[in-house]
Amino acid sequence: MMLLVASILLFMTACNGDNEPEASSESEQADTSMASSEESTLEDTDAESVEEITSEEPEPTEETTEEQSEETTEMESEESAEPSTEASSEETAEPSTEETTETSTEETVQPQESSAYTDAEQCIMSQLTECENVPLNAQFDAYKKLVADGTLPQAPGSGCLPCAVKYSFEMKYGESRDIVSQEGEAVPDTAPDAEYPENFITDYLFALPGYFGGVSNQAESYFYPGSEGHERLVANKASGQFANHMTYSVQIDRVEEAADGTLHVYAYREYSHATSDGVNETYMRYDVIEQDGRYYIVSYEELDNVPVQ
Repeated sequence: MMLLVASILLFMTACNGDNEPEASSESEQADTSMASSEESTLEDTDAESVEEITSEEPEPTEETTEEQSEETTEMESEESAEPSTEASSEETAEPSTEETTETSTEETVQPQESSAYTDAEQCIMSQLTECENVPLNAQFDAYKKLVADGTLPQAPGSGCLPCAVKYSFEMKYGESRDIVSQEGEAVPDTAPDAEYPENFITDYLFALPGYFGGVSNQAESYFYPGSEGHERLVANKASGQFANHMTYSVQIDRVEEAADGTLHVYAYREYSHATSDGVNETYMRYDVIEQDGRYYIVSYEELDNVPVQ
């Protein structure tokens, strides 16, 4: 009996074990069906939501499209315009630089061309050999202009134009032609009136180049006729040792009056001549008297003489 009961229990247990998987399977199928239904519902919902969202987004209107198109066009236009402006600027700048360089070069070259000189300037640059129909005052003005613009170096102060030209050419080119008398040159043979003895001696010293160069006898008129000083001057010219004379500068040191009324004028002078062996500086004393309303030199003495380095 007990065996029968045990067998029944075992049979029942076995039966229950076979039914549980099926139930589980059915349950799983039910769960799967429900999940699939939910997923389908969610997918449908998401799709509807996407459609709603998509449908809610405003479609671009014609105005919006035109504005965007205009902005795009303006941006493209600006981008394309910038290189064009730079290229245009470069094309404009380059010719301007070339023109400026050409102009500067022409301005530098022109003063060196003889064709750029006036008749008076050409007279000076030819060392006074091409001076036909050029007045003496125009020659002086031309010399001053050529010195002012740097074409020729300034002579230290000679009142003799041929002497000044000679000095300038020797300084710049190392050589010059000899000083000769110029036809038609109106150089006075009398001393100019001088208010002060300093001016009187200065004028005399600048007249010496013209005297020794055969241009004018004016230097003799500064001496009292027959005086010791006058005789020495005439003898110096006759010796030929003072030819090619040049006075470069004059500086009056002082004027002293002696007891007898004679004026002693002390002066420095830079000069050169045929036998001076270069430019020298001499320190002189000139004895001057006043008579008939004017000054006269009666004698002179050299106190010192040194070469100019």
